[in-house]
Amino acid sequence: MSTEDDLTLEIVETWTVEALKQFLRKQGLPVSGSKKVLAARAYIAWELKIAVLPTPEEVRRQKADHIRQLLQTCDGEMPHPDTLTAEWLDEDQGMSLWPPTMIQDIAVFLDRHAPVRENTFTQRLLSDYK
Repeated sequence: MSTEDDLTLEIVETWTVEALKQFLRKQGLPVSGSKKVLAARAYIAWELKIAVLPTPEEVRRQKADHIRQLLQTCDGEMPHPDTLTAEWLDEDQGMSLWPPTMIQDIAVFLDRHAPVRENTFTQRLLSDYK
């Protein structure tokens, strides 16, 4: 195979059918058709700079890295949800442990933590609630 700078359709047409199919598989493109069709498809893929598909191992590694990033907190790393097996409560049990919360409590919390201070924020929320 040639370097990228001097690759032409004529050069691609000199590749074996197996080399063309291997090149096309790496880009996730169809490998059916005559040698001329495969050569044209490979040349177009090169010309359009179609990216090489990641291997299954690279995909697994990327997913694992992404999950690790999601689990990072300021205090360290949270456990992966799949590893938590004990002490789970069903929805009814879990909700019974929640403290009683009224709309006024939520409004006061939002009023105190609002980025832009509105004097009537709590009143507006309560009137919208009614």
